[in-house]
Amino acid sequence: MLRFPAVLFRETDRGLRIKTRRGRGQDGRVENIRFAYIRMEKVLTPLVINCYYFCDPDGHSDYVRSKEALPVDEKTPYLGGFAFEQITCRECEVAGAFFYGLPEQPIESISLRHCFFHFSENAKAGYPAMMDDIPKYCKAGFIFNNVKKIELEDVIIVGNEGERIVGNYDFTKNNC
Repeated sequence: MLRFPAVLFRETDRGLRIKTRRGRGQDGRVENIRFAYIRMEKVLTPLVINCYYFCDPDGHSDYVRSKEALPVDEKTPYLGGFAFEQITCRECEVAGAFFYGLPEQPIESISLRHCFFHFSENAKAGYPAMMDDIPKYCKAGFIFNNVKKIELEDVIIVGNEGERIVGNYDFTKNNC
């Protein structure tokens, strides 16, 4: 599937991960990031963007973990556009992708092009991200929450259980 040399991730819990949380404000501003030509083997959850990362002593506080929309202020992180291209993932276990923005400041956009996700027959359930108040998943396709714009083009998901795509989202283009 890939035509160029690719970076290889093997047997990690997460592959490509962007993590932030309330309280990081301007230090939590990440935008216009492109990931391309990557292979992953036996990665539990290959793609993660998590706006509820529970690090630091206050990482489990009500302020960080609340799924309710809070006022946008100087402590609110911003996540802009992310592009994932020419990515091949074999023997995933937990989820192919887990993207979870804040309700008051959703992830601006996510684009996946020419990507392949295959799930292990012997997958075990686990948490797709370091985040409070989420269930364990096993062979989940893509999980989107609080994302403004999603574009999928030539994306293949093989061996997942249940719906390929779940969450709250708005597609501009879906070729999955």
